Order: sequence, then C-alpha cells, then structure tokens
Amino acid sequence: LRPTFGFLLGFFLAAWVMGKVCECLNSWKMGALMMAATAGYVVYYGMGMVYFYLITHLVTLQPIGWKAIVLVYCLPEMPADYILCILAAIMARRLRPMVQAYL
Repeated sequence: LRPTFGFLLGFFLAAWVMGKVCECLNSWKMGALMMAATAGYVVYYGMGMVYFYLITHLVTLQPIGWKAIVLVYCLPEMPADYILCILAAIMARRLRPMVQAYL
C-alpha cells in the first residue's frame, strides 16, 4: 500500500495498452511505435498519480494535492522517461526483423 506502488501497477496496464495499440495499428512504422509508446507513457503516469493520490488521502491520511504529485513526484522524471520511450521505439523497429527470423 505504499504510495508509489501505483507506478508498478501502471507498468502492467501500460504494457497491455501498448500491445493493444500495436495490434490495432498493425504497423511497425516509427509513428505507430511512438503512438503506442506515448499511450503507455500516459497510462503509466496516470495510473501512478491516481493511485498515489488515493493512497495518500484514504490510507496514510497524509493528503498530498495533485499539484504536488505532478510537480514533485512526476515532473522531474517525465522527460527522461519519454526519452526512454523514444529509444524503446527505435530498438523495437531495429529488433523486429531479428525476432521475426527467430520465430
């Protein structure tokens, strides 16, 4: 029930969303990969922030406002994480031919 556990839960939900976006787009172009990565990024941070807010208000009873959650807990990490999204899309595009050959 730690406040940051929501970000771990967000990994699972983000992975599912990215998979669904990739299935729907059915494309390995960079734009499609970035759209999937961005969708996962939004879901990951959204889930983490909502969970953080609920736990601090309902369980720990030390309420932290939305502004503090975004500015203190999320904003410092968000640019680096989005760069990782870009790198993941580049890697996925380059690794796809090797994975297809293996399968």
